[in-house]
Amino acid sequence: MKMLYPRYGAVRTRLIELYGILNHRVYGVWVAPKSLMTIDDLRGRYHNNQAGFANDHNYYDEPQLRQMKVPQMLGFLGNLLGPEELGFQKANETVPAIYESIQEYLRLWCEMIRTVPEFKSPPREELRQLENLAYMLFPSYMKIKPFVTNQAIRDAGKDRREHEGMGLASLGMLFTMTPMLNKGVGQEISFVSHLDELDGHENHQYMVDHQPPAAGNFFPTRISNDSLSRVEVTQDTNDWIFRGEN
Repeated sequence: MKMLYPRYGAVRTRLIELYGILNHRVYGVWVAPKSLMTIDDLRGRYHNNQAGFANDHNYYDEPQLRQMKVPQMLGFLGNLLGPEELGFQKANETVPAIYESIQEYLRLWCEMIRTVPEFKSPPREELRQLENLAYMLFPSYMKIKPFVTNQAIRDAGKDRREHEGMGLASLGMLFTMTPMLNKGVGQEISFVSHLDELDGHENHQYMVDHQPPAAGNFFPTRISNDSLSRVEVTQDTNDWIFRGEN
């Protein structure tokens, strides 16, 4: 089935927007220095007991807050032993933003590959890297998203009550709330691998082919105080993906 031209234009425009978001938006990321080092760097490091300095061996294990873009995260993703070694500042906003942007980007590219195969697409391994990051974020996304959605419903309900007596304006608010109500807590959130679906696999294939996230909370307790996941609660079609620049 071929893609109709209006749909092609809409998808291409959105892919350009998502490319800008994923390639250029900066996030606060908690990550230990050891996760950013090569094996040779780790073997060659010095050790002493002068706390707080780079030569203190504890320095390499303590998460530090850094400003990063998604391409920089992909650069050290393979060094992480588990999802608990990566955290985010303002996680309740950041995790859904990154996860949903990646999933929409992958879904639209898979649609393009299926229906407009003559259009040049990013290398599959680069798309898979993005999906691996989304998969690592999914345990926390699953905890955060229902709260964020229901908070939006409550806020919309408050706005609706404030607009009572405005006639059709209240009806308009009701229509605005309906999509959110359909995505409330009662809805089960599951991970979808768009790349596996493109290859004809069932959704569970991703669980077979990839190492699942480590058990436990995604964010270390020390750096998750602002997160609901804590325990208590370029238009150039030859370069669509990431160059890896700083």
